[in-house]
Amino acid sequence: MAVRNFNSEGQTVTDPVPAAVQTFATGEIVMIDASGYATPGATATGQLPGGVCEQPLDASGTSAGDLKVNVISQGDWIEVDNSTGADAVLSTDYNAPVYTLDRNAVSRLSAGKSKLGISKGLTPAGRVRVQIRPN
Repeated sequence: MAVRNFNSEGQTVTDPVPAAVQTFATGEIVMIDASGYATPGATATGQLPGGVCEQPLDASGTSAGDLKVNVISQGDWIEVDNSTGADAVLSTDYNAPVYTLDRNAVSRLSAGKSKLGISKGLTPAGRVRVQIRPN
């Protein structure tokens, strides 16, 4: 997992963590599930974008809602890993929606995934710049 780059100051928000979630690492994608809890990015539907984790958090052994994860959102863009193969985000996907694949990566294809935000281009290394946007 690589550290995210923030083009400008984002907003830090705290979201409650469910009992089943054990850890969040700095820079990982955080989504909000249907119950309003923060969950690590994964291939799943019905989630809303939260942001990226600001500080590591270990919620092992806690009850739902006991801890909150700090997430950064609403900056100009964050940098995340790109998927591979047919669902890799392309330079032609500029201003198109991108979807959460896992804790660190996004995809251009929506099937079975939740929207994280809008593609704002690719880095020379092929990472995706994403402006986090609510659905």
